[in-house]
Formats: sequence, C-alpha cells, structure tokens
Amino acid sequence: MSDFSQERLALERVRNIGILAHIDAGKTTLTERILYFTGVSPWLGEVDHGTAAMDWLPEEQERGITILAASTTCPWLDHQINLIDTPGHVDFTSEVERSLRVLDGVVVVVSGVDGVQPQTERVWHQADRHAVPRLVFVNKLDRLGADLEAALASLRDRLEVEPVSLVLPVWNEEGLEALIDLVGQRLLRFPPQQGMVSEPVPESLRDELEVGRELLLDAVLHDDERAMECYFSTGELPEDEIWRLVRAATIAGRIVPVFCGAAKPKLGIQPLLDGVVRVLPSPADRPPAEGVGKAGQGLSGSRLPTEDAPFSCLVFKFLSEGRGHRSYVRIYSGVARTGDPLLVPRLGREVILGDLGRVHINELMPVQAARAGDILAVDGLDDVVAGDTLCDPDAPIALEPISLPDPVMYVALEPRAEEDDQRLRQSMGWLRRRDPSLQVRVERETGRQLLCGMGELHLEVALEWLRREQRITVDAGTPQVAYRETPRGSAEGTGLVDRLVAGRGRFAEVRIVCAPGPVGEGVNIRAVERLGAPRPWVEATVEGIEDVLRIGARAGFPVTDLSVQIAELRHHDVDSTEQAFRLAGGLAIRQALAKAGCAVLEPMMRVEIVTPEEYMGAVLGDIHSRRGNVLDIVARGKQQSVQATAPLAELRGYATALRSLTQGRATHSMHLETYTPLPAKLVDQLPGRS
Repeated sequence: MSDFSQERLALERVRNIGILAHIDAGKTTLTERILYFTGVSPWLGEVDHGTAAMDWLPEEQERGITILAASTTCPWLDHQINLIDTPGHVDFTSEVERSLRVLDGVVVVVSGVDGVQPQTERVWHQADRHAVPRLVFVNKLDRLGADLEAALASLRDRLEVEPVSLVLPVWNEEGLEALIDLVGQRLLRFPPQQGMVSEPVPESLRDELEVGRELLLDAVLHDDERAMECYFSTGELPEDEIWRLVRAATIAGRIVPVFCGAAKPKLGIQPLLDGVVRVLPSPADRPPAEGVGKAGQGLSGSRLPTEDAPFSCLVFKFLSEGRGHRSYVRIYSGVARTGDPLLVPRLGREVILGDLGRVHINELMPVQAARAGDILAVDGLDDVVAGDTLCDPDAPIALEPISLPDPVMYVALEPRAEEDDQRLRQSMGWLRRRDPSLQVRVERETGRQLLCGMGELHLEVALEWLRREQRITVDAGTPQVAYRETPRGSAEGTGLVDRLVAGRGRFAEVRIVCAPGPVGEGVNIRAVERLGAPRPWVEATVEGIEDVLRIGARAGFPVTDLSVQIAELRHHDVDSTEQAFRLAGGLAIRQALAKAGCAVLEPMMRVEIVTPEEYMGAVLGDIHSRRGNVLDIVARGKQQSVQATAPLAELRGYATALRSLTQGRATHSMHLETYTPLPAKLVDQLPGRS
C-alpha cells in the first residue's frame, strides 16, 4: 500500500466517511477504485474474483459479499480520508449501525439501473438517526437500462430528499463516454491509462451544461444573500464559492449532492473524491460529543473535538484474530499515547492504552498518538467491548453507547465432543465481542446454547467463525424464528419471599405495576420517587424482573414493549437481602404478566421482489400463500417490482422457492419491518418453546 505521510493534518482536512449501499450496488467495487486512485493499493481488486482488498475474510471472498465493515486511510487533495466500507446485506446491518455511530459523512451508492432499493432506504434512515450528512454516487451508468433521471426520481420519491447533480453523464453509441462537471464547467474523460483528463465543454453540450448549472445554483443560493447578490450582479460565481455553498447546504441537510459514473470501468471516481473532501464535513464541523452518564456520577457533559480537551473515545468494533485482540476506536477529543491509563466507565476501572495504529483493512500502521478526529485501532484492551467509552480518568465521561437491533432468528447448538462443551460456552463470549448483534441464550428445558442473530446467513457465518477460528465442531439445529411476547393490558403484581434458609430468615416484598409500552421501545423499568429502600435492593429487584422478562411469561420468548413501575418495597431490618429482593421481583412480574395476559409477536418482514411480468401471477400467489400482504406494484422497464410484507416464519427458504417459480429470473430482498401479533391458532404450533 501507499506510504503516504504520517504528518498530523489540521482537523479541518480530515474526513471520516463510510460507503453505504444495497447489496450488489457496487459499493465494494467503488471502494477498491478509491484505494487505487488514492495510491493506497497498486492494483484493482475485484469482488467477482475474490481479490477485493476490503473483503479479506475467507467467508467474504467465498461468498462475494461484505460481512465485516473494513477500515482504511487514504489521501486526496492534501486531505486524509478515513474510510469504512460497510456490508450491504441486511443480516449485517449492525455493522452499518456501529460504523454510522462514529462517522462524520457518508457516500451512499445507488445503482443507476435499479435506483433506490430496500436496503438503500434502511441505511439512509440509519444515517438520519445519527444526523450524518451524505452525498450520493449513482453507479453502473455503463449498464444497459441505466437512467440517471430515474435514479434521481427514486431518491425524491422513496427517500423524500432533494438530490442536486454536480456532474452529468454523456453517452454515445457504446455507452457512458464522459461527465460534465457543472461546478468547473468542463468535460471530464477517463482514458484507461491516464486516469482523468478535462476538456472544454463542446458546443453540442452547452445547453445541457447551462441547464444543469442553473438547477445547481438555484438549489444552493437560497440562504446566502451575499452570494445571491454577487450572482445576480455579475451573472457568475467563482468555483470555490459554489463549493462553499454546496458544502454548507449539505451539512445543513438542505440538499443531497449527487455524483455519478461507473465504478467497474473506473469512470467518475476522481470527481467523487473531490466531492468527499470539498462537500462532506470534517470532525470540526460536527457537534460536540455529549456524555449521557448521570450528572451525579460525573459522566455527563460534552467534549469539543480539539486536542486541548480531555481525552475521550468510543470503541465501535472488536476483532480477535491470530494476532490477538484489536479494538477500533473513534477519538472525539484530546490526545492519548500508548501506555496511558484510561478510565472505562462501564467497568469502573482503568485500562492501559495499547499499541496504536491507522488501519488498512486488517493491517496496522503504527502511530505515536491518538488525537481528536482520528479513527484508529488499539491492540490489547481485552476487557473492552463495542460501545465502551475510554476517557481521561481526571475528566470522566460516558458517551452514548451503540444501539443494536434485536435478533430475529436463533439456532440451538450442541458440541459433538463432551470436552468441547466448556469451550463452546467460552467461545460464545468471544463471538459476541466480535459481533454484538449476536445474542446468546440458554434453553430452559435442555440447557442448550441458543445463538440468536439477524437472519439465516448471519447465523451461518457465525457458525463458520466458530468452526474455523475457534476450532469447535458443533451440531446446529434448524434456524428458528425469534418470537417476542408483550402484555395485552395493565396489571399489578406482588412478590413475597418469607422463608427460613439454613436457620436464617429471608424476607422481601415487592409490588409492581406493568403496562404496555411504546412499540419498538423495548423494556422500561423504573422505581417511584421516595421508594425509601436502599439502592442495592432496588437494583436487585430490577435484576429479578429482567431475569423473568428474558425467558417470557406465556410461550417462553423474551418480553418487549413493556413499562414496569416498582411501586413498593417492604423489607425487614435483619432478614432482608439482595437475593430475596431479586426473587421477589421475579415473582411480582410473573404475577403481573399472568393477570395482564401476553400476546406472542412475530417478526414481519418487508419484501421487495423484482420479476419479469410473465411470472407475476405465480409470485403474487406465492406471497399470499405465505400469509403475505402485497402493498404496491411498480413497473421498472420490462420488470415489475412487488412491495409486500410477510412473516419471517413463512419466508425461510424463499430464495430457493423464488428461483423455482421464475426460472431464476427474479430477485428479492427483505428486512425487518415490525413485530405483529401471531394469530392465536398458531401459538400452540410454535416449535421448541424455550
């Protein structure tokens, strides 16, 4: 890779960006071209050939998809770009979520043939939640059926944004020929051996240039009176002034700049890189990092992105390979060096900062210090997990942790050899550190380990990691749907523990009130003010309630969308213990849920099927047979796009069924839409209640 200068750049010249897209939109191919043109890689990696540098895992190379978000650092126009290539498959959406938590800007890749696709919408809304400015690269304009205007229309219709083109494509009989640069008013060509050359715009394209430029200026001039006055008095604006206006409008979220080209034949990469450094924000342009800890614990406050501020960073990713443990961190403020002691608020103790380095995929380029704005890797930090804050012990702060979606499927695991049972339990902890979106539960009746994930592919890859890296051979059952339970109404419950154990009394009484909570908000447990009980007893009561909610009240599934209020705790001065209150809390919530009654919820998926028209009848009939509901049908040239919802339980093996129905000519994608009540007649048919 390129050995570009390790000189510390001004914060304003750093860009922390991610590449996001629907699967097969060309995201990793684009990243490979960025590595090539910035000098980081001397060759062009190809996803189809398993040679993409960013897809370094054996599972990625075998499947031709991105599974883990991969980081690298590259230079462009005297700027430093810290880039994260994220997965496009919905099963690995937690990798996108963790990356977005630490990014300052995003490039969203959209196929010029397909426009905005379901996973495009999902990652776009994820970026909305994190308020991350973004630009769009419309890819594959060299393909048959590519249409920039249709892609822009899909951005308006499906994402409800205002796309503004900064370049326009020029086609000839053979396909995409060049781009018109609307800011620089020049024609850009991309000869195979020359990278990019610019020419004056020919007279035949002047009208297209003028119309496109007028639309661009109209979109960015509204909120800048000085620029408007200059433009109306002179009829022109300097190139740097236009870039300034575009950047301000992008960071404010008023527009979405659009670049276009074709990544595979290397068309349009350099203008996109220009846009990244000229349009997307630096760490200095982003709001201060805010602490979310309780003020009384000294963990709140904010951190400006300067080297003078107390040190703070967030761990967003963890890998454990043959070389040992490696944590990926985003530095929000201050400076720290290898060997410095740092506080981990979650642990309540200090750790020593290990060897630091910039990351190129899975290689480390050592650096002397971690500074505000950096995205780096740290070796060691064995007890740290994704979502942890590391900070100056003299100025503690707890940054907002990383929110991850709940799993929708699980698989039961049995080690083939008895001696592997303990190793399997230990490896489950390793697996969760590597991918926090995986969850581990224990089946009540059998004691089997249950591995829970975001889909069949997610679980399949996790099992491959266990077998290849942990060298554990396990028998895995058929993937099962991860159902949920939720209360039908409000109820009160009381739990009483009053017994003798080994001649000593145990007493605790807990009264709670539970009620349905906001959909999608999980569980909220709170105590009334002036409860008048010691904090350890309250915490033990909460733990007892949580123990029961994890295993369910009706069908053995976790309880969600629930609000619990601890209304009263009664104790004995001598006989009350934390363990007694934990037991009483569990008894109280069981009684309350039994009174309220619980509904079983099933995951409902949003599905998009793109099929030739002649197979529409078969596709629609199949969706209805799976308890599905067709929402919309839209023509896409000679294809039909079907939008539908259907229960995940009915969609297992759907890819194979769809290939059979359409002779392999249809494609589909799906993601979790919501949880809905399972019909009562199906509850008793649920397999393997755990």
